Amino acid sequence: MNRWKNVTPAVAQATALELEYYRETGQYSVVVEICVPIAKNSPDDFLAQYNLAIAYMDTDFYSQSVEAYDIVLQMPLPDDLGLTHSEILLYKGQALHADCKFEEALDTLLKVDEQELDANKTGQLYNHISDSYTNLKKHEQALDTVEKAIESCPETPDYYNQKGNILCELNRHQDSLACYERAIEIDPNVGLYYLNRGKSYTDLEDEESALLDYEEAILLDPTSETYWSKGKSLDALERYEESIKALDIAIEIDPLYADAYSLKGDVLHSLGRYEEAHKYMDRAIEMNPNVFTYWNNKGYSYNHVGRYEDAIKCFNRAIECDDTVENAYCHKGYSYFKLGDLELAMQLYNKALDIAPAYQLALERVNELRKHLTQ
Repeated sequence: MNRWKNVTPAVAQATALELEYYRETGQYSVVVEICVPIAKNSPDDFLAQYNLAIAYMDTDFYSQSVEAYDIVLQMPLPDDLGLTHSEILLYKGQALHADCKFEEALDTLLKVDEQELDANKTGQLYNHISDSYTNLKKHEQALDTVEKAIESCPETPDYYNQKGNILCELNRHQDSLACYERAIEIDPNVGLYYLNRGKSYTDLEDEESALLDYEEAILLDPTSETYWSKGKSLDALERYEESIKALDIAIEIDPLYADAYSLKGDVLHSLGRYEEAHKYMDRAIEMNPNVFTYWNNKGYSYNHVGRYEDAIKCFNRAIECDDTVENAYCHKGYSYFKLGDLELAMQLYNKALDIAPAYQLALERVNELRKHLTQ
């Protein structure tokens, strides 16, 4: 069968073999260069469109990949390729997910007939459905679906890792540990699994165990996020100088990693190096001015050094970023308390308690203010 229009059978066969070689060796940009003119000149050429869809996907041109898959889905399937309609839908769903079009991805993936897939692709299907549910904040559905992925392919470690991540989103950190442990048992050479288990230990306030996992993750895959996580654990353990060293490496790996600058500012604050701290906090805010934590932590630091009016400006920006977090109102109330506006301070403490009635710091601040008023 000559799949290539306007060329001899020998050239068509050579081109098909060439595409297979470039795909297998990961040279997807070359595949794109070959397929684009052929697909443009012969829009009904299945192999050109199919290879183009794959090449676009693997070179991060996701919307173009979706368009190519849509064309492929309207064409008759060649008998000799061993492809099914459901496989192509699966690949289209993956491209939509990569393009952050999670509703469309889910709609596409739910149309796949798993009877047309082998066990490996069935696992991929359920894992991608689960991932789409996760990104849509439908965590219970995500958990149910990833269980099906694990049932299809019980020796695939990524699925256990995915399940662990979902359990973390559900605040089931203790349960997540077993999932990460199973992933590590299957493949102990993936740094991400140790990193994620470390995060669960951090959420369980077991920083010593978390630190061990971060160290293992660094040995396997020394990313900026892993060094940031190590710095965060060291900060929690009050090992501030070591924390700064880890954060410096995170910044060296990724000079645009705003979280690393913000956290380094917090650590410098803990060391009493306030001017340095504010410079790093400002750098994080410069990179991303829409993060609650950056503004809130800077405001807290300003309160600590008596710059209450500057602190209030920071808390106002924090509340603009997220008006559902109680401690910004509490800290802002303290700023007004120190400036002598006791009525507004009480209003802000009460606002914090409206959000979190058991918030201990706000309760303490209210008692402090009441004692002050009775003196």
